[in-house]
Amino acid sequence: MGRTRRQQPTVSGRPGFARGWGMFWIGWSILLVGGAACTYVLLLPFGMASDGCHQGSTGYLCHGGDPLFAILPAVGFAAALGCSLLSAGLLAIVRPFGRRLAPSWGLVVGTAAWLLVPLAVWELAEIGYHGP
Repeated sequence: MGRTRRQQPTVSGRPGFARGWGMFWIGWSILLVGGAACTYVLLLPFGMASDGCHQGSTGYLCHGGDPLFAILPAVGFAAALGCSLLSAGLLAIVRPFGRRLAPSWGLVVGTAAWLLVPLAVWELAEIGYHGP
């Protein structure tokens, strides 16, 4: 139980570099398909929310809103794919906390990015920032 197995060197000569990448690509494929489906489903309500509202409405989106609000799910999806790839690559190279983490942690970062992009843009819009 106390023994540790020695990792076999991979083609690049670094031990265990390829470990965990298979599970990452399976998870990334699921993120790609599931995220694309969720993005497609959310595009319609976000687009409808950016349309004009009835008279007397006082919400941010009802005062002209921001037409870019409709594409926030797509922006979040692109951020999720990019952040998951970037963070998985960095986690495979850099050793945070003194040990190498599995690249699958990049999927957690990507999912967080997908959820945080619309929230961050919404908060920016509520404080009055509408971009350059």
